[in-house]
Amino acid sequence: MNARLDELAGAGRSALKIDASIEEIARLFVELGEDAILMDCDATRDVAWYRDCELHACEAPGIWVVAADGQEPSRFEV
Repeated sequence: MNARLDELAGAGRSALKIDASIEEIARLFVELGEDAILMDCDATRDVAWYRDCELHACEAPGIWVVAADGQEPSRFEV
């Protein structure tokens, strides 16, 4: 995940948000440790953070990143 986000940044794109299945979020916790994903301190928002990007749980399998380069955002699987 980090390598893919770094690749995006190197290409001049930025991750706007990440959608991930519960299984993938759990895998990130196991592989990277509990500090990899931070819960938003605003209790009214159901969102977490991965690095500086909003992370949302979704029902679709896998991890999807919405990225932009100042143009139209695109969504792709990591």
